[in-house]
Amino acid sequence: MTDHPAAPPLPPGADADTVRFSSPAEARAFAIVHELHAAGHFTWAEWATALGDQVHAPAAPGAPAPDWPAQWLAALERLLLAKDIVSGEQLTARRFSFGAAAAARLLRR
Repeated sequence: MTDHPAAPPLPPGADADTVRFSSPAEARAFAIVHELHAAGHFTWAEWATALGDQVHAPAAPGAPAPDWPAQWLAALERLLLAKDIVSGEQLTARRFSFGAAAAARLLRR
């Protein structure tokens, strides 16, 4: 087992066996952040700042409050762009491929 002493704490009352995600997409978003951190692309402090900035960013007037997965992914995208890990074009291409895959899954139902 790998020790991650710098990892952010789990929510109060939770442990690794009780953390549950509402969807596979939420779990993937969490895993992506963890893997990018483990690969050394950013520190937990940088991640915490990026996520905090996103959570506290003002919403557009009349827009619904974003859910946490949307905020999580928006923070990750901003951090990746700010650190020149990906380009805007790469993010657009990735969003398109995810959208196409989601549409294909819906059509198979």
